[in-house]
Amino acid sequence: MSHTSQPREHRHMSQTAFNRYMPVAFTAPLLIVFVILTLIPLTNTIWYSFTDYNGYTSEFSFVGLSNYVSVLTDPSLLGGLGFTIMFTVASTALVTVFAIWLAVVLNKQFLGRNFARSLFFFLGVPAQAILGLVWQYIFSPLKCLASADS
Repeated sequence: MSHTSQPREHRHMSQTAFNRYMPVAFTAPLLIVFVILTLIPLTNTIWYSFTDYNGYTSEFSFVGLSNYVSVLTDPSLLGGLGFTIMFTVASTALVTVFAIWLAVVLNKQFLGRNFARSLFFFLGVPAQAILGLVWQYIFSPLKCLASADS
């Protein structure tokens, strides 16, 4: 053995320390981004909800729960919330029942089954392609629709 080799116990300790701190090293950037992009704005939103801050001026005062009381007693909000919940439940149920029925039908043996399966698959492809073209147009350096200068 040469003089540069480390004792076996020291190598084991450094490997243990390496194994202990690597998860922290890999998750730290994610946690930093999460705190900056999620927790700080969420905390500010909660704080501003207890004030009369309007976003246009820097002055605001603490109003407590009055914002929540005014929102939760507004009849238009309650009607809209009820409609949204009813629409969500009904549309989810209908789409799920139709999708299961369609999957069962397309799983049975019949003439043209592969064509029918392909038809459902290929009908979704143009929508995704068009969506890609729209986003490409929005972020195009020539059009600059998403630019701050436009």
